[in-house]
Amino acid sequence: MQKRLTLGLWQRRVSRVSGRGDEEPGHPLVRDWVRSHPGVPFGQGSTDPAVTRLVAGLGLGQVQRDLGGMDNLTVLVDGGRHVLRSYKPFVTVERIVELQRLRRSVQAAGLTTAVPVEIMGRSVHLCGQRWAEVEPFLQLPVPEPDPAAVFAGLGRLHRVLASLPSLSTADMRPSFVSVDVLREWVEINSAEEFLTPERGSQLRHLLDRVEERWIQPGLLPVQLIHTDPHPANILYGGGPQASEFVYLDFGGIEVAPRAHDLAVALVYQLRRPANPMAQAVGQLPLLLDAYDQTNPAPLTRQERDAIPAYGAAVAAYYDICGWGPGWRSLGTQQLDLTSC
Repeated sequence: MQKRLTLGLWQRRVSRVSGRGDEEPGHPLVRDWVRSHPGVPFGQGSTDPAVTRLVAGLGLGQVQRDLGGMDNLTVLVDGGRHVLRSYKPFVTVERIVELQRLRRSVQAAGLTTAVPVEIMGRSVHLCGQRWAEVEPFLQLPVPEPDPAAVFAGLGRLHRVLASLPSLSTADMRPSFVSVDVLREWVEINSAEEFLTPERGSQLRHLLDRVEERWIQPGLLPVQLIHTDPHPANILYGGGPQASEFVYLDFGGIEVAPRAHDLAVALVYQLRRPANPMAQAVGQLPLLLDAYDQTNPAPLTRQERDAIPAYGAAVAAYYDICGWGPGWRSLGTQQLDLTSC
């Protein structure tokens, strides 16, 4: 009951969005934050003076190279032995501390992830107008081409996350939102001309179809979930042991139906250029069976029935935010599935 209440309170919180402006990030909540903080740069580069000062001040030598990543600045330092991660400016220190505790719990449960180290008695450091952390550099396995590996790894992760308490903080950009919130975002982005009239109309039609198939989250198992389980965040090096998996990027972790994580993983799988929709549809039962084989709490029938609509909602979310082409079409294709 407590987890479902937490989810409900968050849904109501994220539906309140206001503000107008001309900045570029596609998520309406991000735009609202940027407008409220005009003097705070949204991005940060590896040559930013705040970054180089922090690296030198922590005794980590120089920045060697930018390791890439969409949300945070991640750079290799200390002769290749450590990584400095500088978060977006809206990520609070309280959120980072909670994420660090969670990653330690995940590691203590036998899964492999990068756990921040303390330097000068602290695990969180100020980097200009944002917060940063330092962690060991992990030699990551080459992503396993077998798509079932991500689902098997996700089953292991969910087993651990189900035993952990909810966090008191939340990501500013929730991953799981209701259809009503997605509709609000369409109207906000349309009013601000971030969406063209044609895209807005197509998204409204897609969300009408999603709503017809939507299964309310209160009817599904709810727990802490990863929210971004794609092959670059759940890496598999081969072998049957849990230690063969490496788990990255817990920044968006939240309480939500675990079916949402399965839907996100499925969306990424169906988006692979070398994986035509017809071929991928035939793989769906195998992918979900791989999840069930590593999680002692297998997917329910309702969860499997919910995944097509939840996946279409994920695709609509990404399209609303302008995170690349093809999402809306992918959402329509998923709604043609009867179930998973």
